[in-house]
Amino acid sequence: MMIYTGKTANTLLHQNLEDRKSNICKGYFCQENRWIAFDNSTGNCWVEEFYTEEKAICWLENFFEISEIKNFEAIKISSQLIFIPNDGYLTTTYEKEILTLKFYPFLA
Repeated sequence: MMIYTGKTANTLLHQNLEDRKSNICKGYFCQENRWIAFDNSTGNCWVEEFYTEEKAICWLENFFEISEIKNFEAIKISSQLIFIPNDGYLTTTYEKEILTLKFYPFLA
């Protein structure tokens, strides 16, 4: 599933809150120094607020439940790489307000 970013994500969130079945999608955007992320993949439009972009992305990718946020760590290594201790790495690619991710787990 695509993850929308920026103005496109903001528009989709508002559309989803008006009609929750309108856009089955995920997205996030920055607003007043906070990252607003939403997941409408089930039609329920869950919305959460994060202090970092990497935590918003990791929540959207189901690396943690919101109740686990205090114990979850994600470190932005560069504009295209997020390190998730004990799990692996996420590479990020942005094109036209769409985020593409690839996860590389640590080998056991």
